[in-house]
Amino acid sequence: MSAGTRMYKLKPVVSLPDTLYHSKTMYGMKNIHERQTDEWRNVVTNITEQVISFLQSPAPQFAALEARQERILSQLAELKKQVSTLCDFLKQTNHVDIAKETEVNCLRQNSQELLNISIVINANPTRPPYSLLILQKIWPNLVIQIQTHTHSSINTKVPKQFEKTDLLNERNNIHITLIWKKVNELEVITRWHSYPLQGEVNLLRYFSRLIADNNYETNNGTAHVYEIDTILDLCYALHYREASDVTTIFSLLEKKLEQKQFGNNKYTIADIAVWSSIKQISSKKLPSKLSKWFDTFEKMLQ
Repeated sequence: MSAGTRMYKLKPVVSLPDTLYHSKTMYGMKNIHERQTDEWRNVVTNITEQVISFLQSPAPQFAALEARQERILSQLAELKKQVSTLCDFLKQTNHVDIAKETEVNCLRQNSQELLNISIVINANPTRPPYSLLILQKIWPNLVIQIQTHTHSSINTKVPKQFEKTDLLNERNNIHITLIWKKVNELEVITRWHSYPLQGEVNLLRYFSRLIADNNYETNNGTAHVYEIDTILDLCYALHYREASDVTTIFSLLEKKLEQKQFGNNKYTIADIAVWSSIKQISSKKLPSKLSKWFDTFEKMLQ
């Protein structure tokens, strides 16, 4: 089917010449799309040869970098192997369960096994735990070994009488690492993952519960247990009360002596706590009966 004839012939809106003339440019550049000259072929060939040469024989600094990378990868592989071994060990022996089992065995009341444990104590030299010096005299079935260290937070003299090197024997043995450190309250670290016990009276409670024969909570009646706990709490409060309150606490302790609830020939951790607390605040004036008891008790160290 042929198209119809046009009635009118229209002129183009824009009539372009057959040849376009551009304005003169500052720099003339060859048209790279027209043809690829031998010069360009040579450039491509040279670049290809350089790349091949570098891949075959890299520069010395790249060789050193490659060797270092190999060493790092080797170390990472060894570290991964060690971590894998440690994970397998922890899966086989749960250290948390072992620590709990050890503590339960120590606190077991009817156990006849001898105790052999290690603890760490952080103590401020301004308030030495004097109870460690006399506890072994009160409990003849106990041997305490003390090794002292000084923390960097301490720049003053530390007590020297706490260095004890008693030999181990067939008794309950407690190894104590005593660190003189700037702390507000005595800290007792029994296990690395546990929160430390605080206070010397709580240290005495802990020691009492470790050995069945020395546990005041099971070997006496409820009234006696209540009296010892009351005395321990009073000793703890001595260091946090005003002067008038300290005098009141001294009076309460003196009444306990008059009632012969403690301070008799059979000493307990309550006696030790009172003696150590008074010794730490020796500047305070004591009531007459309490002062006499303190002097008698201190002669045990001589």
